[in-house]
Amino acid sequence: MIASHSSVRGICNHSRNLTDEQIRALIANDGAIGLTFVDFFTVSEKRKVWIDDLLRHLDHICALGGVDHVRFGSDFDGITETFGDMASAADYSQLLEALLKRYKEAEVLKFVQ
Repeated sequence: MIASHSSVRGICNHSRNLTDEQIRALIANDGAIGLTFVDFFTVSEKRKVWIDDLLRHLDHICALGGVDHVRFGSDFDGITETFGDMASAADYSQLLEALLKRYKEAEVLKFVQ
């Protein structure tokens, strides 16, 4: 089971985002959560979104035991607003650098496979 283009509802209250209960159920069933780079799935207020905003969602899912159950799905081909520090796939290295500052390399490789 996979929940693509989702994030954490407790951080950003969007109907496509998952509650902690849903995240735990995905983890328990060896599912995956595909965090997206859609601004309105990442922050509730209308403002420029940054990689650190996305990482708040990742940190929360990992705190629930989901380190092996998170992936990224940029959705660059379907969005009009991009992150301030990641406007296209050419900027993906910015995300990798931020991830490596917080997570072990083996974990980062799982996230981006």
